[in-house]
Amino acid sequence: MTGAQTNGLTSGRGRNGLAKRLRLVAISIATALLTGWIVQIVLLGMESRERERAELYWNGYAVMYVELNGGFDGLQERLVRDGYVYGADSDFAVRIYAGDDDHYEKVAEVSRGGKWSGGRKLPVMTGGRIVGYTETSITSFGHSWFIRFVVPCMTGLFVLTCGLILQHKLNRTEDQADRRLAEELKTYMAQHRHLPVDTEERDWTSLKGEIGDLMRRNQQLETVRTTMVADIAHELRTPIAIMRATLDHALQSGAPLAPDKLAVLHDETLRLSRLVRDLKELALAESGHLPLFKSWFSMTELAEEVLETLSAAGEERGIRHVITGLHDATMYGDRGRIKQLLINLVGNAFRHARSLVTVDLALAGGMIQLTVSDDGPGIEEEELERVFDRFYRGTETAKAGRGRGTGLGLGLAIVREFARAHGGETAVRSRYGEGASFVVTLPVMKE
Repeated sequence: MTGAQTNGLTSGRGRNGLAKRLRLVAISIATALLTGWIVQIVLLGMESRERERAELYWNGYAVMYVELNGGFDGLQERLVRDGYVYGADSDFAVRIYAGDDDHYEKVAEVSRGGKWSGGRKLPVMTGGRIVGYTETSITSFGHSWFIRFVVPCMTGLFVLTCGLILQHKLNRTEDQADRRLAEELKTYMAQHRHLPVDTEERDWTSLKGEIGDLMRRNQQLETVRTTMVADIAHELRTPIAIMRATLDHALQSGAPLAPDKLAVLHDETLRLSRLVRDLKELALAESGHLPLFKSWFSMTELAEEVLETLSAAGEERGIRHVITGLHDATMYGDRGRIKQLLINLVGNAFRHARSLVTVDLALAGGMIQLTVSDDGPGIEEEELERVFDRFYRGTETAKAGRGRGTGLGLGLAIVREFARAHGGETAVRSRYGEGASFVVTLPVMKE
């Protein structure tokens, strides 16, 4: 196979990669513009309320001064002293006039930064008659320039960075696949260099079919990537919306957040952190780079520890739990990863069990077989092959808003990848309406 033929396998993808990067840049710019537009609307509302508040404040100030002092005498000196006490981050200027509609003149003025830009005149009324006017000009609003320009730019940059990182990882995976295919094709053609022409043409046709299969697989990877991005966006939407609404309300009211509101923000932050952690560990496991810190430990004791930790919620619903099989099963592996695997399986069982959760340990041919069963509603047959897929929740549970669809849909995917990282396998058995059994087979020892 010639170098031109080998390079031809990746040239199309290279052009496609450039198009993807340009599309990603366009999406990032659009995101920044959209964010800027939203921020502009929010700031305009806040600025309008701040301007109205300032006008009413200084008008009330002038009315009170006239009522207390019988006129505007000495107002300029008093206004200079009090002007810096006004509790707002914005720069402003205030002019106070004495007189009525026919004739009035400026008697006091104070400013805090910025230049005069004009404002609305409000009458100063006392005793049922107009004795003057106040005019307030808001020259700039505190930190609005930062929110107006920096936030949209940072949002667009964040989207671009995340997209480039994800695209880089996908490109690296595709490059590795292309290199393996090129080496296999070179080896194959070298081994069949002396075949008759018709046989070689027939084999080349077969190779082109394999290349077509590779292209289809790449298309499937692209579909998975698109679906994954959509799923992540869906999971991020709710906590971000909650945090944004809470913070917007705090900014507009000017009051500190109550403890219950802080608790909500804390919970949503934990949810985001858990999503990022799970995605990171899944990515490491799927790429074969998940770090494992192995040691000998008792699988039986670990199962008992997890059951004791998670059984409290089950006991409130009258759910019992038992451990059957081996009483002293030990294995060589990463205890922390296996514990997370058990937590995901046992927690899943407690969520769906009606009355009983069973953990069974068995040993056969140097392999530990862990089976976690529940007597819950079970899983429909067409869903069995997808329960270990990331972000998969199941059709019935998604409609009900509870059940196996609860959470991020990553728990069972983590179970499968952690088991594979230890050289093990996962399986599920279930009949709809009769509960489910999740089986994890792990080698007792694997270096």
